[in-house]
Amino acid sequence: MVTCTLDKQCDRLILKYHHAISSQRIEYSLAEIRDFLIESRSWEGDIPLDFQIVLFLKQGRYLALDGVSSSCQTHQETANLIQDFLGLPQHQVFNG
Repeated sequence: MVTCTLDKQCDRLILKYHHAISSQRIEYSLAEIRDFLIESRSWEGDIPLDFQIVLFLKQGRYLALDGVSSSCQTHQETANLIQDFLGLPQHQVFNG
C-alpha cells in the first residue's frame, strides 16, 4: 500500500510505501512536479481496465500512484484535486 501526502507548508510530496515486513518513505519538493497524466495499466482488447495517476518530475523521473479504484472517473477526480492544489496548467487527459 502507498500513502501519498502533498504538503504545501513543508513543500513536500511524501510517499510512504507499506509492505508486510517493512516500510519506506520518499520525499520530493512539490516544485519538482511538472505534469501528470492518467494511464491505463491493463487492457482487454482495446478497452482500458485499470488506471493509475502518473506524476512527472522535472529531472525526467516519474512516479506512478497506484489507486484502489479501477475507475477512470475516480482517478480523474483525484488528478483534478492534485492539479488544483499544485496549480498545474489544465490540459486534456486520457478519459478511457
